Formats: sequence, structure tokens, C-alpha cells
Amino acid sequence: MFERRRNAVLSFLGFGAFLILAVSLRPYTATFFHSHPVDEDFHHVIGIHLGQSYSQVGVFRNETFEVITDDKGRSNLPCYVAFLDVDAPLVGFDAKEQASSNPQITVYDARRLFGRNFLDPEVQQAVKELPYAIVNQGGEPLIMIHTSHGNVIKTPHEISGLIVAKLKDMAERYLNETVKDAVITVPSNFNDAKRQETKEAAELAGLNVLRILDETTSTGIAYEVDTKGCLRTKWRYDCTYLVYNIGDKHSEISLLHIEKGVFEIWGTVSDQNFGWSDLEIIPTVLDQVVLYMASMQPSQKVSKLVERVLKEAKIQKGDVDGIIVVSEDSHVAKTQEVLEAYFEGKETLAPSGFRYDQSIVRGAAMQGYLITGQEGCTLSFPDSLLALGLEISTGTFMPVIRQGTVIPLRNKIRVSTATDNQGEVVLRIFEGQREVAAKNRLLGTIKLVGLPRQVNGPEIEISFEVDADELLTVSAVVGEGLASGELTVQLGRWRYTDEQLDEILRDAERYREEDLQSLAKFPLLIEDSVMVRDGGD
Repeated sequence: MFERRRNAVLSFLGFGAFLILAVSLRPYTATFFHSHPVDEDFHHVIGIHLGQSYSQVGVFRNETFEVITDDKGRSNLPCYVAFLDVDAPLVGFDAKEQASSNPQITVYDARRLFGRNFLDPEVQQAVKELPYAIVNQGGEPLIMIHTSHGNVIKTPHEISGLIVAKLKDMAERYLNETVKDAVITVPSNFNDAKRQETKEAAELAGLNVLRILDETTSTGIAYEVDTKGCLRTKWRYDCTYLVYNIGDKHSEISLLHIEKGVFEIWGTVSDQNFGWSDLEIIPTVLDQVVLYMASMQPSQKVSKLVERVLKEAKIQKGDVDGIIVVSEDSHVAKTQEVLEAYFEGKETLAPSGFRYDQSIVRGAAMQGYLITGQEGCTLSFPDSLLALGLEISTGTFMPVIRQGTVIPLRNKIRVSTATDNQGEVVLRIFEGQREVAAKNRLLGTIKLVGLPRQVNGPEIEISFEVDADELLTVSAVVGEGLASGELTVQLGRWRYTDEQLDEILRDAERYREEDLQSLAKFPLLIEDSVMVRDGGD
């Protein structure tokens, strides 16, 4: 039974049966991974869903998924931290239970502040809504806790680090072993800065993060969607699922496309102020006018979110093969009713062996199991060493594939010409981590000529694909095939030493604010370049 699940994840990574053979032939080494002898001090890799309202931790062992619970059998840990005692804060259930009595020293929704500047509208909204103090320190939003011993300042990832530490402690008690490694999930629309804060939170808790996995892909892995159907052609799978992750106060909708075992997110939209609590007013039977009117606003809001993500992905609702809902079991029915009505009866997948709200942590645990392999064999899968992207008209580096992303994968972005009536475009493709494109490594260029001269310029779709051999293919298509171009670059691990990679990452962090200030102070207009279109990925 599990062998099929395992194949599903392996096919996502693009290795297929070859890696399955490699698990049983541990002493051998392939080009893209290393297998190590069985470690007598073997420890399980845990999967963590670090959510906004609550978090979960799980593990695969004995070829079975287990959601980890505390000593009272509870698995959904509230993301609350209370500083009644600064040296020993309450975390989780205990913190939430006393929140109404001590609102100014109880911190929640810290993830809203990840990777943001203090002046960011989302941060300013949080300042107004949250009962604890959020202060500006060098442009960074920090959390100030007023205690009897004075004020205590915490970063958002320090708060999350306490939550991860609690999850780690739950796992160690449950497994009766030391936990060292984890796969952690993040929302699909998290940028590099937010992903880095997530990683730092885990490191503060004493965990080594093997993978940062986006929630949509983790959900797809949990449901094994690359093995379950949508066989549109005779010899290959080609599926598109709408994945609706709806919490109590927020929603995220993504379109997950699976082709030949490769998972690709075609689009993601989110609403931080709309959750299942808003959907609760939707009646099951619309038999009264007043109930019907009450149901219109939330159901229409769901429809609007769906329409936005379909538009972003440039597909029709008839192109969606199925629906996946991520929510607490008791709230799935209302969401399912609205979505199936919109998609005219398309099926909502039902989980097998786990709950609707456990799919994200299940996918992370499956990934962790795959990385460790069987019987303690550890496999290391390739990921992108540095971000891959292009220079846009302001001179800014626009990542299309993030650093640390598991390959193979394919991402795309839609852009337009930088100026009106622009007849040609030069796409400059870079690898690196700096905000200023020119400070990264130029991999090559694609020149597109013969563009129709028009106001706002034609749409250009640019696709970045890295295969299992670490071959990067960048392709660009203008409009309906008016012009096209392609660039291929062999990436390869050998191009950088560990010391060089560390230096590149340190420089990116060290000079990030300087780069951003430079781009803001000395704006460029590279006339033969491109600009990001509204609604692009």
C-alpha cells in the first residue's frame, strides 16, 4: 500500500523507479543524490504545518502516517504565546485559554508580520487589530510585551520559534526519541523573506530544516493526486485541482497542476479577512428569502476568489478536474457546497486515513519519510542552490524559482514591455540572491524581436523549468505566438563550493536594505526590458 504512495512522491521529484531501486541499493551513489549507510542513531524526520491560527506535527513510521498529539490527545496546537513569565512563556492551549484575561501579553497571528516592513499595509492593519504592541525598529515590525519587569521585544520568528519548540517537544514525547530534522510547510504565496523567517523560527527551536514545502504541493502529495486519475491522454497524467485552504479567519485558493508527476502551482490568491466563520451563515437549505439573502455575500466572495485564481492561471472553470478542501472537518460541508455548485458538480476529494485538516502536515511527513528513506537510509534530493529569475525594467531581480526549491519543477510569470510601442525585448536571466539584478550572476539573454508596437505592450509568458538533470530551460512566448525564444543552461552543483554559496547568501542578507534603498533612490528604466503585469504569478 505504501509503496504506491512512495512512488507518487518520487514521481513528483522526477526520479521514478530509479530512486526506488536506489533505496534498496544504499551503497551506490547517483549523480543527483547520495545514499548513506544505516545510522544506528537513526531519528525520524517530522513534518510540521506551521499555520496562522494553529499548527500540527506528524510523522510517517512503519509505513503509516501518524498525527502527533500531546498528553491530552490534542493535535491542533493554537499559535498563541503568553508572557506571564518572560523566562517560561505559555505556549499553545494554555496560552490561548488565558488570552482574554491578559490580551496585551498574549501574542498570536505573528505570522502576519513575517518578511514585511513596518509600513506595509498588512502590518498597519495588524497594529490596529491586535491587542499587543507592534513597534517599528529600523523599519522592522517587532512585538513589544509589557511586563512587570519592563518591556520585552521579540521578533515574529522568535514567537513562531516557541511554537515550533512546543511541536518538537510534543514529537519527542510521542516518539520517545530526540527529534533533529523537519520538513516545514509555508503558504504558497510566501516570498523568500517569509520563508527565511520560517526557517529561522525552526532553527531557534533546535531543528534542522531539510525542506521548506509550500502548503498546496504538500496537500497534493498527501492526496497522491499524481497517481489517482485525470488520465486525459492515453499515456500521461494531466490534472488540475483547485485547492481551497480555509481557516477560521483567512483563505488561500491555489490551482495545482500535475503533469508527468511534476507538481506546478498555476496561481494563488488569498484573503486574510475571510474564513470559515464567514461561511457559517450559508444555510444548507435555501428555503427562506432572508436566509437566501444572508448567504449571498460569503458565497459570492468565494466565487470571486475562484474567479481571480482562474484568471491568474488563464484557464476556464471547465479545465478544473477536481476540488480539494483543507479545513476542519466540521466546516468542509459548507465550503464544498459552494465550490461544487460553482464548478457544476466537480468532485471534492475525500481524505483516506486522515482528516481534511491534516492533509498539509501529512504531505510534509511523507516528504520527511521519503528523505530518510527506509531502514535509516538517508537520501538527499536536489534543490535549487540559488534563486533563478530575470531583470525587470527597474533593475530589480525578479525570482521565478526560489532558492532551496526541490527540483524538478516549472514556474512561469507573465510580463509586458517596459514602454509603449516597444518593438523588441531583451530578457536577462540571472542566478543569485541580491535584490539588484546586476549584482547577481548573468546566465544568458533571450532577445524577442518583431513585437507589435502598441500601448501597454503585448503579454509575454516566461517559463522557467529545471529538470532532474539540473538543466534550466527558459522559454518566452509573446501573445499568441507572435515571437518566441529559448535559453538553456546547465546548472550543476559543481559550479559553487559550500563556502561560495554561504558567502552569496550572507551578502544577500547583509546588503538587502542597501539594495532596496538603491533601487528606490535611483530608479532605472531599462527600455528594452519588461515589467511585471498585474495578475502575474
